[in-house]
Amino acid sequence: ADSAAAELVLSELCEPEWAIRCELGAAVASSLGGSGSLARGRTDASTDVRLDCGVRFEIDAGFDPPQGTVRLARPSRLLAAEGFWKVSETDDRDVPKAISWRLQSTGIRAGEEELVPPGPLYFNALLEGDGSTLPLQLTAGRVTAK
Repeated sequence: ADSAAAELVLSELCEPEWAIRCELGAAVASSLGGSGSLARGRTDASTDVRLDCGVRFEIDAGFDPPQGTVRLARPSRLLAAEGFWKVSETDDRDVPKAISWRLQSTGIRAGEEELVPPGPLYFNALLEGDGSTLPLQLTAGRVTAK
């Protein structure tokens, strides 16, 4: 295991505020292969919404895989102020390559239509870059409501 590389990626992950931008709606859910109630809903673009928030990741020492608290950078009427995150995938050197996190939602609507009921939202993102020669980025993310 390359613990120095893993530590660098984790320190880069926990350093900045990350801007998270998600599209929610039937059209995007069905285009990504979703099969739940959202993907089966109305597919016109008027029912899609964009969710933007800033988050910060804090690591709790002593856990394998690494995990901790995810906090919203600013209050939201749609999402709880904090939740849980963990490393969900590593490479053959144990360097984190993907993370997942969960935040509670108060429910998300497009006009009068409920897109996502109150409950947990699950976010996943790939980690690209190594934190030294290439800046760390969160990419190819998805959000899921169950």
